[in-house]
Amino acid sequence: MVILRMNEEMYAAKTFYNIGKGSQDVITDEENLQHLQDEILRQSLAAHCAEKFYDDCRKNHISIIDIEVEQAFILQVDDGSESQQAWMVAPLLDSGTMRKFSGTMEAGRNTDLTGCTCDALAHFSSYDSGGTAVLVDIQGITMTSDNARRRLVLFDLMFHSDGQGLGLGDAGVPGIKQFRAQHKCNKVCQALDLEPFMLADTAEQNTEVNDVEYTPPPSPDHEPLHPELKKIKIAAQAAQKIKDAAGRLTRSAAKMRDK
Repeated sequence: MVILRMNEEMYAAKTFYNIGKGSQDVITDEENLQHLQDEILRQSLAAHCAEKFYDDCRKNHISIIDIEVEQAFILQVDDGSESQQAWMVAPLLDSGTMRKFSGTMEAGRNTDLTGCTCDALAHFSSYDSGGTAVLVDIQGITMTSDNARRRLVLFDLMFHSDGQGLGLGDAGVPGIKQFRAQHKCNKVCQALDLEPFMLADTAEQNTEVNDVEYTPPPSPDHEPLHPELKKIKIAAQAAQKIKDAAGRLTRSAAKMRDK
């Protein structure tokens, strides 16, 4: 992470560097930009969902903590040694303690109001998307503003989606199943009248749920989590078909060379 100062405001900037060992693990500028764009998309979807979650709680007079999702943008270097290098930039959060509420493949089991709010938000995201996506890996920092208002700022969020088109951490339908098997409704879920997930009973919510039939919940009456999700799914399916076709052409060419 790099700290930047712009217009007297402090920002944190991050990028994806090479990971692991060996040249095969080099991350190109194009791959880095794609990862950052995926993260911006996830943050935008989470912010959209969190806003509707907050509105529903307010309309139903349900007590929750104030939450918001980090607002970020992408900067790309124009020239110099790092030309074309992209960075994701967001306001620096430096006045609170980071807390993790759930994992990528582990649903939250929190009991305090802050944790229950985050766990219910994850449940709401599944309902709001008609079962096609779920918000996971929830973490944030509690901030106190000048007027003493406390709010939880969420960042580095991930999703599982049935089209598996939301970038790093998206485990697709197996990830959705995992969440549905592990999630336990709390007082906020119940106050919102969110229907418990209809999965077969497993011993102590066993994390191995691949043999459990996945049935998405009914689609919500209001606008879904992200209308573009079907487009993402279609694009992912089209990309797979192209990949499969390319594989067949490669194998055919190899056979012709062998002859």
